[in-house]
Amino acid sequence: MRFGKNIWYGERPLEKAFESASRLGFDYIEFSLDYPWPEHMTEKELSLLKNLKKDFGLEIAFHAPWIGLGLTHPQQEIFSASLNIFKKSLEFASKFNPLYFNFHQLTPFHGTFKLKNVRKEIFQKAYESASIITKIGNDLGFEVTVENNPDIYFGTPKQIAFILKIENLKLALD
Repeated sequence: MRFGKNIWYGERPLEKAFESASRLGFDYIEFSLDYPWPEHMTEKELSLLKNLKKDFGLEIAFHAPWIGLGLTHPQQEIFSASLNIFKKSLEFASKFNPLYFNFHQLTPFHGTFKLKNVRKEIFQKAYESASIITKIGNDLGFEVTVENNPDIYFGTPKQIAFILKIENLKLALD
């Protein structure tokens, strides 16, 4: 069994965060790609990631961006824009030979999203996006995991069981 620690933008400087994770005996870090990362990473931060194993004895996994994204949104424009951000994140992660790439299927819960016919569309988009993300990650050479949510949709294993029928998609239970 391996133990990992999540590292996010608020834990800078990275060198200090990585030293702490190593000292505490973690095997890897799960690096969160929420904005402004990875777009605005400094050369020093990129170098620290590239040399994580050598300098700190830690492997790396990635947590996908999730703030403001709509991988389950029934409007095609929002869905497509969110999926494009994920594709860039997957390509970024592939440069580091990650243990896995973890993501959430978040859905804003308000208004029409509560209605049965719209909820059906949300679940269809969830399956579509999870299939695409899993395929891209696997094609790039790493595992993909879907993590349950703190909100009403996709919060329990029962609610995401249908997604886990996707070949090679794993579950990260929080």
